[in-house]
Amino acid sequence: MPEGFSQCLISTLAANTQFDLEELYVFYSGEGQDIIRGLCETKLVGKLKLIDLMDRELGYDPDDSMELLMKHADKLAKLKTLRILFNSLMEDELKQLADAIPCIVNSCPVDGEPMNVPWYRPFSPQHYGADQFALN
Repeated sequence: MPEGFSQCLISTLAANTQFDLEELYVFYSGEGQDIIRGLCETKLVGKLKLIDLMDRELGYDPDDSMELLMKHADKLAKLKTLRILFNSLMEDELKQLADAIPCIVNSCPVDGEPMNVPWYRPFSPQHYGADQFALN
């Protein structure tokens, strides 16, 4: 993603009142913390039901991630699902987040690679059951 993507995304969403966005999926922006911060500070998070950020930044900077998520826990807890990749948090930190934000889901499998997670490739034919049909 180009630098400044998160600022552009947040300002565009905040300025647009024409559509009703309920789910936000952003993969590999490199600015996951800025996206969470922007959504919470502009109160856009109140309109969303699901946030799915496949973003390594939230996993590799655990102290900043914990501080940010705990600061906005009251707003984020109102989501139906908050899916974030955590691969650097300790068990006690994960429990603390789960207690403060019950809807939070760690999208990082044990092996650290999300390749076997079904939602990881949302546009693959298998996602829509194409592997159940003969293609010839």
